[in-house]
Amino acid sequence: MDISNHVVQPEGVGSPDGQIDVSSSIQRSGIAVKYGQQLKIGGIICDSMGSSVFPWTRGQLTAGEVVYAIDYESGTPGTSCLAGQGVDLFDLCVATSVKIKVWLTLDGQLVAVTGIISPGTPYYQNWVKSFATLDVDPSASSPHSIECAIKNVDISNGDVSLRGTFAITSLHTPPFPVSKVIRCHWCGYKWEVPREVTVLTCPSCKKEIWVFDFSHRRGVM
Repeated sequence: MDISNHVVQPEGVGSPDGQIDVSSSIQRSGIAVKYGQQLKIGGIICDSMGSSVFPWTRGQLTAGEVVYAIDYESGTPGTSCLAGQGVDLFDLCVATSVKIKVWLTLDGQLVAVTGIISPGTPYYQNWVKSFATLDVDPSASSPHSIECAIKNVDISNGDVSLRGTFAITSLHTPPFPVSKVIRCHWCGYKWEVPREVTVLTCPSCKKEIWVFDFSHRRGVM
């Protein structure tokens, strides 16, 4: 049998077979924070163990009560951006011991609802296309906010947790601020601190607060 050798010039940018997709995730999309972007994480923990130094912790969610996800860096409800920026929500994870309803609002307007989530059934949503303010305002001409809300639709109090992953994208604004406004979950007092500060004492009630700093994160998988 005659065997000939041939040199084949590869095409495309991937390896080893020339595919266009160099890397692809199957189970979840993953996030790579690029230049001009900033990672944000928000959530809420309603538990019988009560509040801790972290602003997104509190007591159980009572029957009929509504709570909102808290920004992990500032302790403020929701995730917002300035004009010239956009907010993306990539994924949402919820666990509960009571029946709850979760919904999302964009600038106060209802944009998505999970339906009723039953006790003991973890809920995880990783969207193929993120919820993004730039889909509503492509030129980022106005400030926007995305909020995640939970309502206890059961007849009893329960333990509930929610966590979402966001990104702020800057289109045509100066660099991200070097400071942030902290909200004390003990007394509600607000004050400004350098963004890298994570352990604080409230100037008003003198209680300790711990937050996170994601400003140096550039890759998350």
